[in-house]
Amino acid sequence: MFQIKNLVVIPGIILAFVLYTLSQGLNNIIGIELLGYDKSPISTAMIAILIGIIFGNIFQIRDSFQKRFIFY
Repeated sequence: MFQIKNLVVIPGIILAFVLYTLSQGLNNIIGIELLGYDKSPISTAMIAILIGIIFGNIFQIRDSFQKRFIFY
């Protein structure tokens, strides 16, 4: 049965989806429009990681997004 305490991961999933969507659009702009390739040679995942690093250093990440980040 799905428990309410598992719903705390929803904001992080939404944030990851937004970052992926931004990186996909940026990937198409850089690879197809600027470089002129049929398919972009730059990985969408790499751009998403770079955007996450930049946003993580510029903005303070709220606790609701980091609720399940437990590293041992």
